[in-house]
Parts: sequence; C-alpha cells; structure tokens
Amino acid sequence: MTSFSGIWVPLVTPFHGGAVDFPSLQQLTRRIVDAGVAGLVVCGSTGEAAALSGEEQLAVLDTVLRAAPNCPVVMGLAGNNTTSMLHRLQEIQQRPVRGLLVPPPYYVRPSQAGLLDYYRTLADASAVPLIVYNIPYRTGVNIEPVRLARHVQADELQAAPRRRGAAQQ
Repeated sequence: MTSFSGIWVPLVTPFHGGAVDFPSLQQLTRRIVDAGVAGLVVCGSTGEAAALSGEEQLAVLDTVLRAAPNCPVVMGLAGNNTTSMLHRLQEIQQRPVRGLLVPPPYYVRPSQAGLLDYYRTLADASAVPLIVYNIPYRTGVNIEPVRLARHVQADELQAAPRRRGAAQQ
C-alpha cells in the first residue's frame, strides 16, 4: 500500500509564450525534490490542468517523472465524461504513478450516490489508489466524507488532501 504521509508538493506548471515551459518544469521539479519532499502532485488545480490538453498533461507528467525518477508522483485526473476518464486513467497508468488525484465531475453536480458510483467505477479500473479531491469551490459539488467513508472500501480510496485556506466543508 502506498503511503501518502509527509509533504507532497502540488507542482505549478510553468508557461512561457503561452506554452508549457518544459525546461523550467524540469528545473523546478529537481529543486523541490532536492529539498526533501515526500512526493509530488502533477496536474492538480495548482498545476493548471484545466488549461492543458490531455496530451500536454501527459507531457508534463513525463517531464516530472524523468526529472525525479525516484520521487513518488500523484497525477491529477479530472473531467466530466466517465468513458473519457477511464481512457485517460489507462494512459496515465502506463507510467509509474503512485496514485490519482480525482475531483468530482464539475458542472453536472452529481448527487452523493452518483459520486459514489463515479469513484467506484474509477477505482475498479485503477491499479493505483484514488485520492478523493474535494474542492467544492471549483467543482460546485461537496463530497460528504461520512457518507463516502461508509460506502467505499478503505483500499479503494487512500487519502484526502488538506489545503490551507480551504473553505469549510
């Protein structure tokens, strides 16, 4: 089982001239890893994932993995279409990631039961743990942790990130 303890840094994705600045990303990654972090989070909210295409997200992930081959990495996985999410999940799992950071689908505002089905579908297809990313001010959906904990097996969902300054949920 993967341990998600310690400090995991959500990486920013540097841009230059409207495109991902891969040399700066590589340099940033090495600098953060050299500081002794426990792991890295790629293409989460801080990483501007919503501004990147799927191909760009994978290129960012590949750059980080090359720059920090011995550092555990969690990859963001967000979207609204479950079929597309399952396809992206398979693409990501071709790489050595330790987990997937998964917010609820945005805009559609699923019910709590719908969220459970969504996370179970992804967890069943995943070889790595899912990290439930409850970020209601971005998605418009608040995951009720008590309800989620009652219905989901402990080995399917491993962690929930803690953010400073997050609104009460």
